[in-house]
Amino acid sequence: MTIRSLIFFFAVVALAHHGAKATTFVTSADGTTTQPADTAYSDWSDKGIDLDIVVVTATRTPKPLSKSPIPIQIISANDIRKTDATNVQDILQRELPGVEFSYSMNMQVNMNMAGFAGQSVLFLIDGERMAGETNDNIDFERIVANGVDHIEIVKGAASALYGSSANGGVINIITRDLADGTEWTLDADGRIGSHGERRYALNWGVRRKTLANKIQLSYHGSDCYQVHSKRTEALPLIFDYVPGQEVYNVGDRLTYQPHERVKLTGRLYYYYRQMVRKQGESEHTRYYDYTAGLRGNFRLGKRDMLEVAYLFDQYDKTRYYVPSQLAVSDRDVREYSNVQNSVRALWTHPVEQGTLAIGTDYLYDYLVNIKLGNAHYKQSSFDAFAQYDRSLGDNWEVVGALRYDFFEIGHRSQVTPKVSLAWHREQFKLRTSYGMGFRAPSLKELYYDFEAMPSWYIDGNSELVPERSHNFTLAADYAHGAYTYTLLSYYNRISDRLTTGVPRSLADGAHLAYTNLRQMSITGGEASVQGRWSSGWRAKLAYSYTNEHNPDQAPNQFMPARPHALNYNVEHSRTAGSHYSWSAILSGRWLADVHNDEYRSTQHPEEGIMRVHYPAYHLHTFQFVQRWDDYISLTFGIDNLLGYKPDNYFYNAPLTTGRSYSLSLHIDIDKAYRHWK
Repeated sequence: MTIRSLIFFFAVVALAHHGAKATTFVTSADGTTTQPADTAYSDWSDKGIDLDIVVVTATRTPKPLSKSPIPIQIISANDIRKTDATNVQDILQRELPGVEFSYSMNMQVNMNMAGFAGQSVLFLIDGERMAGETNDNIDFERIVANGVDHIEIVKGAASALYGSSANGGVINIITRDLADGTEWTLDADGRIGSHGERRYALNWGVRRKTLANKIQLSYHGSDCYQVHSKRTEALPLIFDYVPGQEVYNVGDRLTYQPHERVKLTGRLYYYYRQMVRKQGESEHTRYYDYTAGLRGNFRLGKRDMLEVAYLFDQYDKTRYYVPSQLAVSDRDVREYSNVQNSVRALWTHPVEQGTLAIGTDYLYDYLVNIKLGNAHYKQSSFDAFAQYDRSLGDNWEVVGALRYDFFEIGHRSQVTPKVSLAWHREQFKLRTSYGMGFRAPSLKELYYDFEAMPSWYIDGNSELVPERSHNFTLAADYAHGAYTYTLLSYYNRISDRLTTGVPRSLADGAHLAYTNLRQMSITGGEASVQGRWSSGWRAKLAYSYTNEHNPDQAPNQFMPARPHALNYNVEHSRTAGSHYSWSAILSGRWLADVHNDEYRSTQHPEEGIMRVHYPAYHLHTFQFVQRWDDYISLTFGIDNLLGYKPDNYFYNAPLTTGRSYSLSLHIDIDKAYRHWK
């Protein structure tokens, strides 16, 4: 971070603190402060997180946030709205230090969170997992920010409750529902920005007695644009074009509640994305997703709850040939399809000073790949788990969980335990936990054959063994006056890490096979401080440290985690009269430099390995948000405020050509109608 940017940041923080009148705030379990109702100013943009908000991700059973014995971070609807984000990438990078999204081969997005790549962090939408992967990550464009109520994040191994792919944590996207007593809602959103960015979204909800229906429509597009590198050194993973794309999301959720003890929810979802890597190319890549699900929630007796659900999810990748450039009979050729059918059940039963939860899941996974001669592979997996959550007196809470997993291929099975202990007193809370991680190789890792780029292929490996880990966390929260402090430390020891290995040269090009790394450890932590004052100022500073130790030192197509990262956010909000309010928001992040062992040529791995240095960088964003009568908001944004440009555009460089601008408009049409009625 340069001296200029440091002065810039601390000057704003000092201004925020100057003359601010401290006030007392209540602290939630994740360190979030909630402002009292009689505060001296009205801030429409951030009304805090309710201590009684019910979260489900940490223990897989509903529990007030303040009583969660497992560290869980909440990104509220107001936080999401203030980011003016289009998808989940924008939200997570702004709110979580140490999270970085980069590109991997084929220009697909790869996530690194505290040393765990995307294949080890489980993403859920309303508690349901997602099918399909793009280079070991889910397709992040499927998760649009519009329509999200809040995001629940559990860091650390959650395999005991969620099974394979939850070694590094769980991110649960909770979508908005119709509030009780609301007959209809309608809101529209639009945004334009640099590089041809355009975003349009519409959410419509209707309630009639026992029925409620919510429809979501969204479109997001951006143009392909060229970038220029200085190329002062030979870098194997440089690119010249940032891909453009068009993304459509259509969703419908229908809820039927004939009785207070019965609630049925059905949903349909369609997704389409076309990616254009370079202007004028004769081939484009398309992605499709079709989802249908049904969930039932039943109250048994006075307090017992039963949840059963079925989900169908099909994710396809096709190669589209541009009609004006190629004369082919089939212009949209399906190359890859992943189909999942899942059934799950969860029963919760209150016991003395605690809750017992017992659940089971069944997954039928199906994969077809045209490069394997349309060969298809399938696998059934089954699990059963139990969890006991108990209070021990006034200050102690303990949670213990045990899970059994079985996978049809190789008849692999594993028992994974987890135990968490929490102690709290007044404004201080201390939590510690141990969890065993387990991740079985996916069908893609076992059998996939994928052309990542010309003459470069990623191959499945049927000899893979499951990845196992031992994970320890220690967290503390403390609130005093207007300030909240949080600390989190973790240690993860991983055996047989599933990743891509050393490439080999064949007649048709270089082949990179999935492999197991013998041993790996990840050590790190996070620290944050935030303050809120009655004069309308709010500030937050968060730092993360990550250290990856890999004795095998095997080159990898994915970038390692940056050892140091820093996020900050400074806001000032004011209300002017009874109809108008505004907020000015300055935020940014700094990521340290990192080294990586890579091949001198991705086309000719026999030329050997070189050590590549990727420099540190920092980006800052300014937003000015205006709101009229609580139903119209206008946001003007400046991204990359200081105009940073990378010397070389490689896979984990920020995709910026300098300062960029955006303008977005959001209208709550139902609120406007009621206001003027």
